[in-house]
Amino acid sequence: KDAKLILEEIKSSGSARQFGSVSDSEFDFRYNPDIYTEVGKDGSDTEHDKELVQDMALFLSDSVIVKFVYEMKTMTQRPLDAIHLTDLMHGRGINMRYLGGITTALEGDQDKNHNYAVCLSAIITRAAKQAFKQYIIDIPTQQLGAAVAHFLNCYVGSIG
Repeated sequence: KDAKLILEEIKSSGSARQFGSVSDSEFDFRYNPDIYTEVGKDGSDTEHDKELVQDMALFLSDSVIVKFVYEMKTMTQRPLDAIHLTDLMHGRGINMRYLGGITTALEGDQDKNHNYAVCLSAIITRAAKQAFKQYIIDIPTQQLGAAVAHFLNCYVGSIG
């Protein structure tokens, strides 16, 4: 059967709850993403939340990311820039924290793969953004323009 038909059957029969949904008529999954932190332990059903987070992480790493890397290697997906790459990843439920692993998986194809260059560029830009935030925090307001110009010269300038 078509996946959409199966989902509609489950929704119309009111049996979505058997798959872990909090609603009978639709798929509505709730979980605590902070379950492994001290903040996330609120005394609720922590074992169920841990199991759910582990299952989602396993599915993400073993299925979603693997398929995304395959699409990137075969050029089925071809992001134009880091913003487009972010949109593609988020559209599949992949957080940007996995960008390093995805880039590493593409590393062998770097000679012919535009996608490797986009991923590497995104990593460098994200790192520069973090460095810029640390650099700019203690700069007095009247020196802000010069500080931004200096940072950008260092970031995109050339030596020599």
